[in-house]
Parts: sequence; structure tokens; C-alpha cells
Amino acid sequence: MTQNQAKSARRPVRDLIAPKEPLMVFRGQNAAMLLPLILGLMASLAVFFALQTTQKLYELQESIGLANSELTIFVPSTPGLTPTLTDPAVTRAMDALQNTAGLGRIEVLDRQQTQQLVERALGNAVTAQVPLPTIISVQRARRPDVDVAQLRTRLDRAAPGAMVDDNQALRQQLQAARVTELTKGLGLILAVFVVVSITSALVIGQSVDLQTDVIHVLYISGAPDRIILSQFVGFALRSAIIGVGLGCLVGWLLQALYWPRIFREPSVILPLQVPVMILVVSLLIMVAVISARGNVLRKLKRTF
Repeated sequence: MTQNQAKSARRPVRDLIAPKEPLMVFRGQNAAMLLPLILGLMASLAVFFALQTTQKLYELQESIGLANSELTIFVPSTPGLTPTLTDPAVTRAMDALQNTAGLGRIEVLDRQQTQQLVERALGNAVTAQVPLPTIISVQRARRPDVDVAQLRTRLDRAAPGAMVDDNQALRQQLQAARVTELTKGLGLILAVFVVVSITSALVIGQSVDLQTDVIHVLYISGAPDRIILSQFVGFALRSAIIGVGLGCLVGWLLQALYWPRIFREPSVILPLQVPVMILVVSLLIMVAVISARGNVLRKLKRTF
């Protein structure tokens, strides 16, 4: 017996049964080759939907922050006085605002800006002859230091009929929209995960059926279940990594084209999107692998 033959004889039987190179049990199977393509498509949809939800939540949160930081003052115009800055009521209201602690920027809107705001509520019935109130936009410097009720009283004394809108109704509307958007986004992503699970189970199940003879030969040779299982699960893992990785890139590019703000503010938006993409990719790969493993074990126990 030569030296090489002696080394081969001393090799464990499990090394002969389970070579390190993967078994080519999927060669020639078009169904198996479709798995990374289908997973890539599902990943692109999941990432796009997830980033769409992130975008809308980000924009809603910005709007909520803006509503929290600003007050809107409506001062009735004095009859016969069209120029805003010459109206005594506006002058007294400005003095009251400038002497109020906790307020920052104070801006008087011009007629065009005022008309746009009023038209949102009244429609296009506003004409040049309609007397418009003077609208003052006020930014809170330190929100806890502003007593809105006291500010209303002070402005009513300075300019009778003046109103203060602290955007409470708008904040409630935006918060409700945020909850709705989050629920809708999670529902879409959950639907994609279900489709990925079903797709993985069907493709791997068909591959197992097509390779029944190969599995039977492995069983006769003494291959344990974990060796056979590792071949199918390893294939599902490789397919998921390739397909989901490319799908994630495609989904992000679609979202970037839809929302070019990503390129204008990458330092702000990318830290929000990267964890979302990592989470979605990880979950998709995990769902594919778990689905493949469970389906293969079920078929092996039922067949053998």
C-alpha cells in the first residue's frame, strides 16, 4: 500500500460522504435558478416600500417640528388702511410680540402669501377687493417659555379681535397621518415577507422533489440529515445573499430617483435609511433560510 493510499484509508468516513465542495444537486434546474431573481425582486420592493415609509415619516416629523416651533397670529385690518405696516393694530401687535419672552423670528406676511393661506381655506373666492387680515408668523425661541393663553390676552388688548393659532389641530392631524403611514408601511413590508416565505418554500420544495433520487443515494451511502439539509439551506442562503443584495441596491436607487433630496442632504437622510435597509435585508435572508430549512426537513421526514 502506498503512502497516499494509507492516508486515504485513515480518512474518516464522514469526510468521504460529505466533501467540502458543495454537491451540484441543483444543476440544470431552472426553478432553482429563479430563486435569486425572485428574491431580488421581492427585496427591491421591500426596500423601496420601507424607504418610502421612512421618507414620509421623516417629512411628517419635519412638519410636526415646524408646527411645534411656530405660532400664527391673525390681526384684523383696520378699515380703510390697506398697507400692513401703517396699520396701528398691526403696530401694537408687533410691539406686544417683541416684548414677549420666548419668541424668536417675527415675520409679517405680504398680501400674496396671506392670500395663498386664505385661499387654502376659502378657495379661489378671494379677490383683490376682499380685506384680508394681517398674518404674522412667529417662531418659538424656547417653546416651554411661551404661555399661549397669556399671549392671546395680551394681543387681544393690543389689537382687539387678534387670534393666535398654536397649530394644535395641525399637529394632531400630522400625528394621525404619521400613525397611518407607519401602519400602512409595515403592512406592505409584512406582505412582502409572506411572499418571500412562500416563494422560498415552493422553489426549495420543487428542488427537493427533483432531487429525490440523489437524496436517496446519499441516504444509502450513510449521509446524515444535516449533510443533506446543509446543501439545500446553503443554496438558499447563497441565493438570498445574491438576490437580496442586488434587490436592496435597486430598491435604494429607485427611492433615490423618486426622492432626490437624498443626494442634497446625505448626512441627514442616509443615517436614517441605512439601518432600515440593513434590517430589511437581514429579515429577508433570515425568512428565506428558515423557510427553506423547514420545508426541506418536512419533505425529508415525509419521504424517508
